[in-house]
Amino acid sequence: MKSTALLATVALSSGAQSNLLWLMSDSFDGRLLDPGAPQWAQVALPNLRALADRGTNFIRTYANSPQCVPSRSSMMTGRHTHKIGAWSNSMGLAHRFNSSEGAEEHVDKGCKTAWNQSICWQIKAWQPNVTSSTPDILRGLRDAGVNVHVFGKVDIGFGILEDFAHATEDGFHGGAAMPVQTRSADIRGPTKENPTSITHTNVDNVHPEDWAMVDNCIDWLHSHDPSKENWLMHCSLNIPHPPFQTNATWLQYVNDSAVGVPASFVNVSTMHAADAYAATSKNVDGHFSDTQIITTRRVYAAMCAETDYLFGRVLDAAEATGHLGAHTYILFNSDHGEMAMEHRQIWKNSMYVIAMIAMIALDRHHHLEEHHVRIRHYGRELAMIALDCA
Repeated sequence: MKSTALLATVALSSGAQSNLLWLMSDSFDGRLLDPGAPQWAQVALPNLRALADRGTNFIRTYANSPQCVPSRSSMMTGRHTHKIGAWSNSMGLAHRFNSSEGAEEHVDKGCKTAWNQSICWQIKAWQPNVTSSTPDILRGLRDAGVNVHVFGKVDIGFGILEDFAHATEDGFHGGAAMPVQTRSADIRGPTKENPTSITHTNVDNVHPEDWAMVDNCIDWLHSHDPSKENWLMHCSLNIPHPPFQTNATWLQYVNDSAVGVPASFVNVSTMHAADAYAATSKNVDGHFSDTQIITTRRVYAAMCAETDYLFGRVLDAAEATGHLGAHTYILFNSDHGEMAMEHRQIWKNSMYVIAMIAMIALDRHHHLEEHHVRIRHYGRELAMIALDCA
C-alpha cells in the first residue's frame, strides 16, 4: 500500500531547542500530493502542496497496515504490526502506558468498554512487545521534557484518551463486529453501506466535528507562548474518511475532467477471487452507473480539498502566532489511503497501491536535497522521525 510522505522543517540549528507541529488526517490518498501521479490533477490542494514545495515530499511511504488502528499503532510505537499485535480496528493496544495504579488500571479503559476486563487481559497477552512501560511518540517526548498537546483522532488505545483530554477515538471501535469477524471464514456478504447511500453532494454543515477540532488547535496556538518551552502540538482530523459528504464549496476545487471511472472497475466475474470477495464485502459488487461511480470519486476529492483548507487555517494561525520560528518542524501524514471505487472498493482494507501521507518539509534550504523523495519508507518510521525532530 503506497504512501506519499511529506516532512516539513524550518531550518534547525545544531543542538537548538526544536518543536513539532504535527498535522494528521485519515484516509488521505497520498497520490494527490505526488506531481508524477495522474491523481495530482484531480483536485486543487493549495496549502499542502505549498508546504511540500517548500520542503521534502516523501512520495513512496507505505502504511504498515491498510486499516486505521493497526496503522496508527505502528506509527505511534515505531514497531511492525506483527510485533505489537494490533491486528484490527477492534483490537488496539490494551495496555495502559505507564500506569501507576493497581493491576486493573494497567488496562486501557476503551478496551474494557468495548470488550471486558478478562478479554482485555487476553489481548494484552497477545501484545507482549507493548507494555505499560513502552513509550509511544507522544508519551516518549512528553517524558523527555517536551510539552505535548494532543487534539483529535489518535485511535490506538494504550491509555491515550486518559492522558490527553482533547484526544478522540479509543482504538477499539466498540469491540467485535460479526460481519467483520466472519471474513476469514469466507462468509460472504456486505459489511459496509452501499456507496450511493453514503455519498451526498449537498450537506450544508459538513464535518462539524473536524471544524471544531481545528478551532481547538487554533485556540491553543493563540493562547500558547512558543518561546517558553519545547513543544509538540498534534492536530488530527477524521476527514476525508467516509461517509462521502460535501457541498458546492468544496466541489469547486475538483477538476471534473480528471475524475473518471477507474479502469480497474471491472465486472466481478473477471476479478481475482480475493478482489471479488472484497467487492462483495464492501457492497460494491452490484451495478453502478458511470455517474454514480464518478460522483463518489468527486465527493472524495472534494473532502480532500476541505482537509487542505482546514490545515491551511492551522498553518496560518501558527505563522501568525510565531510558532513557525527557526526551530520548528511541520509534519503532515495520514494513516492510509482510500479506494474510492478503484478495484470496486471503497474505504481501505486493501493491499493495492493506495497512498498514505507521512511527511513534508517546510524549509527553503530543505531538510533533504530533493523535493520529492522516491526511496521507499514505511509508516512505522514516523516515530523515529518525530523523536529526531524534537
